[in-house]
Formats: sequence, C-alpha cells, structure tokens
Amino acid sequence: MTKTSDLIRSELNLEKGSGEPGKEFVADMTLPQALNVADKKKPELLARSRKAALQEIVGVCVTMGIKVNGRRPETAARLISEGKWDKDIAN
Repeated sequence: MTKTSDLIRSELNLEKGSGEPGKEFVADMTLPQALNVADKKKPELLARSRKAALQEIVGVCVTMGIKVNGRRPETAARLISEGKWDKDIAN
C-alpha cells in the first residue's frame, strides 16, 4: 500500500512537503495531476467515486502545503464539493 503523500510527491517531483502547511506552499498540483493520484489510490480508499477520491487527495495536500489548481487546498475542496469542477472530474 503506497502512502498518498508518496504518490503526491512523486507526481510533483517533490522531495518533501511544507514544514509549515497553511503558511508555506511548496507546490501547485494541477487538477489533472490530482486526478491521476486519485485514480492510482482509489482502490485503496474508502471513496466510492472519483470525486470522493479526489477530495481525499486534496485533504492530504492540506497537510503537505500544496495548492491545487492554483488554489489553497481548503478552497479547492469546497469547489469540488460545490460541483464547480465536475466536468473536469468526469473526464
């Protein structure tokens, strides 16, 4: 079982996450990159849908100090919940 943080670091070619998540951001993961990690991790997650798997990945980004699609991960999670990126997630 591969750790989600390891998959994220690999996807972004990062050595480590932020020492001060929420204050210092070390990377910006695009939505396609986040979906790639979600798709790889989904069989190991409790998530029933791709959207729910993406939410879990974004949650890990909060703890690592990584923005998602140019936004703070908390904002990205809200946009996902509100369905703002549903077209992109479905593809």
